Amino acid sequence: MELRISETGIRDDDLITSSSTGKQNKGAVIKIRGFYPPNKDRVNKLKEIELRDQLNIIPFFRPMSVKERKQWLLDHSTSVSDVYLDDVGVSLKFIQLGHKNFFTKQLGTDGVDKLIQGNPDDPEGYWPIDQVYNMFPKKPGSRARKTTLIFRPGNWSILVENLTVSKYTGYYIDLTEHYYGEGTIEASEKNEGKRIYEFPLPDNLISSIAIVVDDIRLSDSA
Repeated sequence: MELRISETGIRDDDLITSSSTGKQNKGAVIKIRGFYPPNKDRVNKLKEIELRDQLNIIPFFRPMSVKERKQWLLDHSTSVSDVYLDDVGVSLKFIQLGHKNFFTKQLGTDGVDKLIQGNPDDPEGYWPIDQVYNMFPKKPGSRARKTTLIFRPGNWSILVENLTVSKYTGYYIDLTEHYYGEGTIEASEKNEGKRIYEFPLPDNLISSIAIVVDDIRLSDSA
């Protein structure tokens, strides 16, 4: 099961993207400045295997034991339920906004371009979330508490970067040649489309495994 931000929280410089059920924000990628707290009830419901495996791909949690991960989440959690991103005052740097989603439909080309270009009043281009929130038009006559629900926690998950490596030593699975092996492998130098994806695994098993797409070549040191 994919973890949402209400279970992982968000820390400075984390990237978030649309969750598997996020329709309004599909394809959006945003970098966060600030902190978004996990929800205490959601954290308490996390199973040990989720704390072990799914948090292991988030670099912040990787050095921690399962017990330490849960304790950190609880120590930094909130008892308030259904906290939206716009409730906590984070700032947003838009990497991409996707296509044909709520952002593009409500803000139009000019609004999307404005967000992607970055905030001219911020040296790093971050937008205070209240400025972004206020860009969405209100429905005439609506008595809804919020203008938009796009920043609800169920829409967002942490995006993990840097899973690709140029060289890897350990167990690997080659999806092109349909075999698995052990040794040192390197990504093909003749084609930038060739990739090795390294996935960290729990310490009590093996430390990591690599998935290889298209060709690889064995290193001389293998």
